[in-house]
Parts: sequence; C-alpha cells; structure tokens
Amino acid sequence: MNSCHPVAAIFIFDRFNVPDKVFSETCTKLPIKTRQMDQSDNKSPQILNSASNFLGFCFLVLTSLRFFKVTDTSFIDEITMGCFVIFMFSCLTAFLSIRSKTNRSFIYETLAEFSFLAGLVVIFLMTVLFMLRIIH
Repeated sequence: MNSCHPVAAIFIFDRFNVPDKVFSETCTKLPIKTRQMDQSDNKSPQILNSASNFLGFCFLVLTSLRFFKVTDTSFIDEITMGCFVIFMFSCLTAFLSIRSKTNRSFIYETLAEFSFLAGLVVIFLMTVLFMLRIIH
C-alpha cells in the first residue's frame, strides 16, 4: 500500500528538487509532472515549421511590394518587416529550444510561442486594416 499523498508528494518533489530515484522509491506509480520538458509536450518543432512558413510569406510580400514599387506610398512594407523580424526571432528561439539540453529549453519555447503569437496578431491586424482600407 502506498502511504504517500499525491498532492503532498508532488509539492515536496517540486519544492525541494528531490531526485527522481528517491521520489520513485518513496511513491511508486504516481503521475509526476517535472520541470523538465517531455517530448510529448515539446511544441518547438511545430512552432519552427509554422514560423518559417510565415517568414517565407513575409519575404514574398516584401519582394512583391518592392517589385511593384508600392513601398513609397504604403505602410504595409514596414508592418511586414516587423512581422519578418518577429517570425525570425520565433524561429531562432524555437531552434534553440530544440537544441538546448538544459532547463533553458522551456524558456526558449515560451519565447518562441509568444513571439509566434505576436506575429500572428500583427498579420491579422494588418489584414483587417488593409481590408477596411485604413492602410493602402
């Protein structure tokens, strides 16, 4: 019979950084969420893939605007350049999250996730403003 209370055991494990071996000998068959990232929770490859696709989209928009010489009369190229930088940062932090073997991988993944979300919001706002003919 297991004498450990699950909530107390998880609190002790998280609070005092008890090693896995000691914890598993004390409380067996207890689902544990550690601070280290599991492969199933790793969203960095998906973020890297999506952010690099949006990076290509921004590059295509910038190239098209420069080709048709619309950059002088429009704010779209400045907004797209901002998206380009945001998605580049997201790609970089997602890659660092995949390659990192330390606890920093969680920080890198969080940065990649929030910067990707920020890029999506900027593209959404740019599209709405363009659709409403506020920007040309």
